[in-house]
This record gives sequence, C-alpha cells and structure tokens, in this order.
Amino acid sequence: MKINILKSVCLAVVVSLLFAACTTDAKRNEAGDVEEAKDIDVVNLRDGDCFIDPSDFGSEEDVEVYELTVKPCDETHSSQVYHVYDVQSNEYPGTDVIFAEADEKCLDEFEKEIGSTYEESALDFTYMYPLENSWDLDKGKEVLCYVFMVDGSELNQDVLGSGL
Repeated sequence: MKINILKSVCLAVVVSLLFAACTTDAKRNEAGDVEEAKDIDVVNLRDGDCFIDPSDFGSEEDVEVYELTVKPCDETHSSQVYHVYDVQSNEYPGTDVIFAEADEKCLDEFEKEIGSTYEESALDFTYMYPLENSWDLDKGKEVLCYVFMVDGSELNQDVLGSGL
C-alpha cells in the first residue's frame, strides 16, 4: 500500500517569490526544456522542469525556497513539476485555502499528466505555494505541483506521461 506523505511534505515547502525583479533562469532549448544543470530562482521553475528538491521531507517546519537546481530530466533529479496554476483571489486567501485548493487541483491533474492513477503510481506529489509577502509580485500567485518517488529514490527520466 502506498504511503501518502502529502500533508507533511506540503507543509515543508514554501515558496516565497521575493526575487521577481532580478531572476536567474536556466539555459533552455526552443521547446523550453532545461539543457544543463543550473541553480535558478524558484520563480523561473516551469511546468515539466526536473529539479533537486531542497526541502527536508521529514521536517514539519516551513522552508522558504528562493533558489533550487534544475537539471535535464534525463539526469538524476528528485522531483518534476507537472502542473502550474494561479490562485484566483485578489487578496491573499491564507494557507488553509491554498492547501485545500492545491490538494484538489494537484490530485485532479495527476493522472492526466503522469499517465497512471495516484493510487497505483510509484510517485507522490506535493506543491510549492506563495506566501502573503509575495502575493502582489509577478508570478506571486503560482502554485507548482510536483512529483517525487514515494520510496525516496532518485529519478533519471521525464515522468510526464510515463505511467510511473
């Protein structure tokens, strides 16, 4: 049976989008895929990007993430973004609302993007979400759903459509 660690993981990853004015992005090909490993500002993370997750999955403390390492998906990585959406609210709705919406939206997109049901998959998901201090910034309302191996092992392929 699959162990769902979603609740503890989503609390461990907090995205604070404070660097919207001066950001570092990866070298990408015409399709937008990362061509070489690089530390980037989290605001430049895109749907389909593979990366090394800087959070401590065992931690129950919030972690503000400003920068992380993206890699080509055929290189060893821990996580991959599979869905990005904006929270639809003029005012910061609070983390309870963001978590409830992200739980639902990320799960709803899982089978369509990964190619297997969540229950049957070797992958689990969580998300990065905005903080109140980033709400009015460019990309300040984005939630990034991403997957990782349930057993904690590393990935070395693009998992979108893989059925993994």
